[in-house]
Amino acid sequence: PPSPSPSQSKRPHEHHGSKHHQRPYKRRTIGNHKKRLTTEEVKTSGRWDRAVQVEAGLQRSLARLQNQEQSGHHAPSVEPISFPSIRDCNSALATFGDGGDL
Repeated sequence: PPSPSPSQSKRPHEHHGSKHHQRPYKRRTIGNHKKRLTTEEVKTSGRWDRAVQVEAGLQRSLARLQNQEQSGHHAPSVEPISFPSIRDCNSALATFGDGGDL
């Protein structure tokens, strides 16, 4: 015979030994999350100085690229233009965001 549907069942809702209704949901975090720094702590940390250096390097590289395009030099220059790494840029953005400057 077919088993009764959940609405026809006389027994309470079961989960085969699972206790998920009894435990509060706990979010799992990824990585090592530390306490959030204040704006002043961020700006006085070494992270801030590094973020400013990355921003300056990015601005220099962009200016150099724009100068090449305006002068009509599309061939690679003797010295290639070096941009900060994506990781450095992301870190700088996070630092500026933590410092309230975004």
